[in-house]
Amino acid sequence: MFGACLQVLQAVPETVQGILITAGGHGAAYCFRAANGAPLIKGFIPVLKVKVSDTTGAGDAFLSGFLYSMVKVKIPSPA
Repeated sequence: MFGACLQVLQAVPETVQGILITAGGHGAAYCFRAANGAPLIKGFIPVLKVKVSDTTGAGDAFLSGFLYSMVKVKIPSPA
């Protein structure tokens, strides 16, 4: 999944700072440009197996949690 994330990030204008790809039951991958514009910050979010009763709002909840983590926890920067 990282390969696809990096391909998309390289294909879009440099004004796009990051890509988040969700793949349902397979998890999600993200990659962001480093300060020099290189796509170096990346990660994978695994899936937690749970009993699903309704998927309404699942994407919205996932994205809000991801954005909250970026703001409060901060994504790691490359060494």
